[in-house]
Amino acid sequence: MNKRQIKKLNKKSMDLLIGCGLCPEEDFDLFSNDWIIYVTHEAREECWTDEVEPFAYLTGLVQDTLVEYIEVEDDSEYGFHIEESWTRNSNLSVIDVFAIFRNTYGLEVCGGFN
Repeated sequence: MNKRQIKKLNKKSMDLLIGCGLCPEEDFDLFSNDWIIYVTHEAREECWTDEVEPFAYLTGLVQDTLVEYIEVEDDSEYGFHIEESWTRNSNLSVIDVFAIFRNTYGLEVCGGFN
């Protein structure tokens, strides 16, 4: 993809994330004329912030919806373990990412963005 297409994808992703209420507008910033989102991670003993392109963040949210967790019996102490199972291939096209996002979060919630 060329730079212009990436900028348009990031802008559209930013609008969807803000429109759905998943990310507040103040989490976004222009960095070298490109939109980024600040994502804060918190662990038990530390906290840090990453800068991510909005489309990459949106893609990650969509990929998270494609994972199912299955309880598998075994001979361990607990008698089972949890495995991840992909319901679909995680290599998605741009169209797939936006379609799955809209289906997951609903058009009425996302304000019907095209």
